[in-house]
Amino acid sequence: MNKNKMGLISELRKNGRKKLTEISRKLGIPVSTLFDTIHALEREGVVEHKMLVDFEKLGFPIRIMAVLKTELRERESLKDYLSGQKSVNSIFEIDSGHDYLIEGVFRNQKEYQDFMNDMEINNMIMDKMVFNVVDIVHNEKFLSDGKHFHNKTENNSESAE
Repeated sequence: MNKNKMGLISELRKNGRKKLTEISRKLGIPVSTLFDTIHALEREGVVEHKMLVDFEKLGFPIRIMAVLKTELRERESLKDYLSGQKSVNSIFEIDSGHDYLIEGVFRNQKEYQDFMNDMEINNMIMDKMVFNVVDIVHNEKFLSDGKHFHNKTENNSESAE
């Protein structure tokens, strides 16, 4: 990855709302180059834009993280089931003896309990660990400075990007 891309990623990780003109001045890179670099990173699938939502302020005060294990033959059907649930915000396929880590968001305790009961009845959950999310800290310091990029050696073809 070239220096322009690394610098841009670092600056946007620090503050994703920072104006390109500010980043341009800091990095000494023309705004047009930064704009093109952002679009290249999007096309490459390196970055995508998402918004953070405060679910509690929208009326969803219950937020959980759950680690789920099912029978091997049920894994895909559980994934399909979870993908179709309106209360499931994120699904991560994991290892360590379990199959999925999910994030769920609910309006009330009954909605949460109905979801958990329905999931267990319909998807043969063998094991689960559920954690109530009490607070979220959006640290997002990873890749916010150039130190994270120094583990890779740049070669001439990468520098030409």
